Amino acid sequence: TQPSVSGTNPMARSSHSAIVYNAKMVVFGGYTGSSNLNDVHVLDLCSPSCLACDAGTWSLANATRWTNCLAGTFSVSESEGCTTCTAGKWSAEASGVCATCPTGTWSLANATQCTNCLAGTSSTAESGSCTTCTAGKWNAEASGVCAICDAGKWSLANATQCTNCLAGTSSTAESEGCTACTAGKWSAEA
Repeated sequence: TQPSVSGTNPMARSSHSAIVYNAKMVVFGGYTGSSNLNDVHVLDLCSPSCLACDAGTWSLANATRWTNCLAGTFSVSESEGCTTCTAGKWSAEASGVCATCPTGTWSLANATQCTNCLAGTSSTAESGSCTTCTAGKWNAEASGVCAICDAGKWSLANATQCTNCLAGTSSTAESEGCTACTAGKWSAEA
């Protein structure tokens, strides 16, 4: 779009000098093709009004253009700076919002992406870290929930699978070990 101008438009020219300062463009001199010019023209780049910075961009006062927010930060429209994404959130460059890390992932503040939880750990959405699966639970891959070991199986904390109880032992669901069958009871290997 062309800016709205008032006053006399400058003649077409080449070999002129121009500078942008304090949201104004100053053009001096030049050559018309047949004669040298020795005039000055000023275009107020904020006239009739300054343009609002879009979400994901920012500017300080007297700016002549916007600056993109860096990845890991965001801004709303008309911002004078960007805000760091909190833990459990992330953003790409020039973002207007921070996205939430999904279940089974995590991020620190200022993140540019979410990281998958390791096997044996879990997380809920918008987590800043993963939590170790407690004894009697397991998780083989990135997910939000540590699964409960069934009866006849057990696990220690941070497990990636449940282990079957040996013959002559048993366990209830969510156990961290197996117990020997008492006299008058028996079990085959689970």
